Order: sequence, then structure tokens, then C-alpha cells
Amino acid sequence: KSHNPGIFTNHIVEGFSLGVLCLGLLFFGLKHWPQSRLLAVVSLSGCGLAAYTVFFLNPGRGAHLALGFGLMIYVLCAVPRGKRVIAFGGFILAALLIVSQSQTIQSRFQTAIIQFQNHEVQKSTSVGLRLNAWKAGLELWSQSPLVGHGSKSYQLLMHEEQSEAIGGCKNGRNPVCLQPHNQFILLAVEQGAIGLTLFISLLFAIAWPNFSVKRVQLPPPLPASLITCFAVHAFFDSGLRMGYQSFTFIVVTVALLAYQMLRANTPLTPNK
Repeated sequence: KSHNPGIFTNHIVEGFSLGVLCLGLLFFGLKHWPQSRLLAVVSLSGCGLAAYTVFFLNPGRGAHLALGFGLMIYVLCAVPRGKRVIAFGGFILAALLIVSQSQTIQSRFQTAIIQFQNHEVQKSTSVGLRLNAWKAGLELWSQSPLVGHGSKSYQLLMHEEQSEAIGGCKNGRNPVCLQPHNQFILLAVEQGAIGLTLFISLLFAIAWPNFSVKRVQLPPPLPASLITCFAVHAFFDSGLRMGYQSFTFIVVTVALLAYQMLRANTPLTPNK
């Protein structure tokens, strides 16, 4: 019998999961630094190991970008206002160092540039499949922009109307016939502008729970960085259509909501 070791069967899911782990361990390590240096060092070491795996071992370009933006948002939200420029400059230098030392990042993005330039004639490449599926998805969305076509309509309509645009569905063997590798376009096609707006509003509410038009202040670093990581990764993959990623998203969402309640000293259950 074949053995399924979970997230490690797919580098896309693995990259996203390790990005979430990296950001969580970064928060946990910094939070416990004043109380327990040993626990903090262990957590920050795990954070570094997860980041190294994503940037130097995992070939997923979406994971590279997702974790990179997640870390940038974490730094900007965690650092005091007067030191943000210095912190941002340090982050850019660290990012340039990682890119210069990671052959994985360099080769994968060089390949992406070539595939982007030829996506109209070479539709079977990773970038070619995505770009052509996004174009086809936007065309389907334009047919019913407000409420969409309904659940699972993307797959049906791609087979019926847009198969040629993406190089043929090939009896379901073309991955972008099942999902466009973009969560936002998938929601737009199936749920329309209403569903897409609700989903983006959910992400914003989780990432920035203390937002106020009267007094604008940056969101807490943990929820902002985790939701940024998810949103960037969701731009290159329909994560909620994949079991492991949707499970991770649900767990992270519940954990962040509980964390915000605890920060606000709000009881988790109503007072009787």
C-alpha cells in the first residue's frame, strides 16, 4: 500500500505550513524572551530552521513570497514607530542576502520570468498554466460579476467554455481546470463580488482587529503577519480547496480570534 506522509507530499502545502510555523515560533520566542531565555532560544531556533527550509530547500515560489512578506509585516508592526525605517532597511538587507545565497530562489524566479514571457505559447508551464487560467477565470467572472456562478461552477465552466484557453483540460489531468491556483479568482468566479468582498473582509478583520478610522494604529504583528502570509500564498494557489491548507487556515483563524479575545480581556464564554 502507498504511504501518505501528509503535507510533505506537496511542496506547495509544505511551504505554506512551514511559513505559518516560522511566524508562530518567531512570535512565541520574542514573547517569552523576558521570562525564559531557554524557551525563547529554542523557539527562535525553530523559527530559523523553518525559514531556512522555505528559502533554501523548498522550491515553492509562492512560499518564498508569502513568508517574505509575512516577515516584513511582522517587523513593521512589532518595531516602535521611530525605529521602523531602520528596521525596514535591515529587513531589505537581510532579504537581499538570502536571495544572493539561495540558489533555489534564484533558479526558480529566473524560470518564472522565462515562463512569463512565453506563457501565451507555452501554456503547460507552471506560470503559463496560472496566467492563462487567471485570464480565463476573470472572463468567467465578467459573465456574472455580482453573485458568481455558484459552488464548483469554475471546474464545470472551464471544461465547457475555457478548455482551449488553458491548453486543454485533458480529462481532468490539467490542474487549472479544477482550480485556478488563485483563491481570489476562484471565489470571484463561484461567489462573485459579494463572496469575494466577504472573504477579504474576514481576512482584514482577523489581521487588523483594532482598526479604527478615528485613531489609526498598526495591527498586532502576529495576526497581521499570518494573514499576510496566507493572502500572498492564496494569490498563487487556491489554498482553501486543498485539505491540508484549509485545515491550517481554520486552526490559525480560531487561534488568532482566541488570542485577540485574551488580549482584550474578553471572556471566551458569555457571563451567566
